[in-house]
Formats: sequence, C-alpha cells, structure tokens
Amino acid sequence: MLYSDGRIIDNFPIITPFKDSEYPIIGSYVVYPSSKKNEELNTTSKVLAHTSKLLMLSSEEYKFFDTYATICFPLREFSGFSTKEVAAIYKTVKNYLEEKLG
Repeated sequence: MLYSDGRIIDNFPIITPFKDSEYPIIGSYVVYPSSKKNEELNTTSKVLAHTSKLLMLSSEEYKFFDTYATICFPLREFSGFSTKEVAAIYKTVKNYLEEKLG
C-alpha cells in the first residue's frame, strides 16, 4: 500500500488510520536542511531561507517517531528530470534503508 501526500496542508502527514495499520509506515522527509558553513550564510536572505527550513523541520520532526523508518535527505540536490538523478535518489534511499534497517 502506498500513500503519498504533503506540502499543501501538512508537510509530513501521518494519517491516524494508518498508525494502526498492519503495514509499516515509512516516511520520507525530502526538505531536510543540509549543514551550512558560515560563508554559505553570508546574506540575510540565505539566513532566512535556512532558518525557515529549520523551523519547518522542528514542527514536523516529532512525527518521525510514528513511522517504522523515516528517510531524510535534501531532495532539492537532485533533479527529477534526469534519469541519472532519479537513479541516484533510488540508490540513496536504498542505502539508507539497508543501513538503518539491516
């Protein structure tokens, strides 16, 4: 079973009926903020953009505990229009799951 939603009303929706499902819930949080060096935060707009990502994460992160596993990586570093990039996303997620879940 696959359910996909997010970004419109709830950035990381964990629907109550799914919490009691026999199937594991695997979440995907694709706007996870990457670490920044001081020189990457050298303008007010860059600081505000990074701060908004951190605030969004802090408002959603508690829901990660309702999942069997949550995959967190910055999807913006990839392009969905390139088959090489899609393959890289798949490989990144596969490696993450193998490492975390055995």
